[in-house]
Amino acid sequence: MGARQTDSVFEYDNFKKKFLAQNKQIAKLNSTLSLRVKELSAEIAQLFNENIRLRESEIALAAELKREREKLRKVSYDAEVAALNLTKHLGFVRETFNIRHTSETPSPTPPRATHRPLTSTPPSPRLSREPTVPGINEEEEPPARHLAANLRARTVTTSTTQA
Repeated sequence: MGARQTDSVFEYDNFKKKFLAQNKQIAKLNSTLSLRVKELSAEIAQLFNENIRLRESEIALAAELKREREKLRKVSYDAEVAALNLTKHLGFVRETFNIRHTSETPSPTPPRATHRPLTSTPPSPRLSREPTVPGINEEEEPPARHLAANLRARTVTTSTTQA
């Protein structure tokens, strides 16, 4: 019985050593993975902060672009109004001093406003061309009696198939 007990103790010691070695490997792996999780969490937090910073920057740039476009519209409108006023003034000066308009110099065309003015004065009416739409050719429809006959024939066939 002593040999059998010695074998059992020996097996138990081997079993214990095997599980201790596995436990040690698991603890080492767990520690490594825990460090990796912490690193990835820190990277996620950093990327999240960068994402927020970039979104704020995008919003600020979009607002600045909107402001600049509005300034551009205002400057463009002011330039169009100034050109129109200069054209009117030139016409008045020609009238006043009886200066003829010669065909050698191109006649200034007043610029067209592309948007509504920012002032409270109503815009002047504009003339437009009549739209050019190609003719529409339609096929003739079948007479109504043919449609009624087809409808009656369908009704008769469905009522006979149901019976």
